[in-house]
Amino acid sequence: MRKGIVLGIALACAALFVGGCSKGFNIFTPFTPAVGSLPATTANAANAYAAGDYTAAMAMYADVVTAEPANSTARYGYVKSYVKNAGFDIASFITSGTGMSSGAPKAFAPAANRIIAKSTLMIDDLQNPFGVNAKVLEGLCTVLITYLDPIANGTCDGVIPANDVGLNSSLAFAHLLKGVFLVVDPGFDGTLDYNVRDNGNGTTDVINATTLEIVTDIDNTAKAAAVAELTAAIVRLDVAIVTAGGSSIWTSVRDFLLQVQTEVNSLS
Repeated sequence: MRKGIVLGIALACAALFVGGCSKGFNIFTPFTPAVGSLPATTANAANAYAAGDYTAAMAMYADVVTAEPANSTARYGYVKSYVKNAGFDIASFITSGTGMSSGAPKAFAPAANRIIAKSTLMIDDLQNPFGVNAKVLEGLCTVLITYLDPIANGTCDGVIPANDVGLNSSLAFAHLLKGVFLVVDPGFDGTLDYNVRDNGNGTTDVINATTLEIVTDIDNTAKAAAVAELTAAIVRLDVAIVTAGGSSIWTSVRDFLLQVQTEVNSLS
């Protein structure tokens, strides 16, 4: 496996959220429904969100989704409230992961205690990769997929269109991250079991995070699950590309996803 998995996280995030989600659905952009346009429980949830009470908003949106599984606005509202409640800052994640603020690739630069035989571990921390708690990222993936996939699958009310660019790009992000975590953290417990070592000569190795030994195989169940998530990411991105009229930004990200999928699938 080469740098695709790690680069896929940082570059796909940057392209998806910096370059492509300025229009349409976007979980990181505030959206408050018009007062009175929704059932009272959903309106109350929107008011709680607007007041900054994200825990209450989550609880109310969850109740609406339980009662009305096809309510796309409530599903979206739950995800939006979850993101705020978790304190997830996509801008900080992108800056930390790509070094965009300084022009230096921070995530891939040598870090203290991270140099092995003149080689560099490319994931800077096993529990807080690129400055974000891994468990938070894994939870974000799960929530995004659980609540938003039904909208994109066309089984909801259509208030948020199934082919919305932002919806599908957000899901592509979620499926990509889940696929990556299923490789580097197959237990999905928030502590990475594997890392990627840059050998300094254009090659990389996947290594055991504890023993630092090169990993030559991967659990077939984890591999299959990872490939399935990456395939789902490509499907969602294909929808975004069509809806966006074949934007080159989306096409470039899709190429990255295909590389990551190929590399994971090639693991023995």
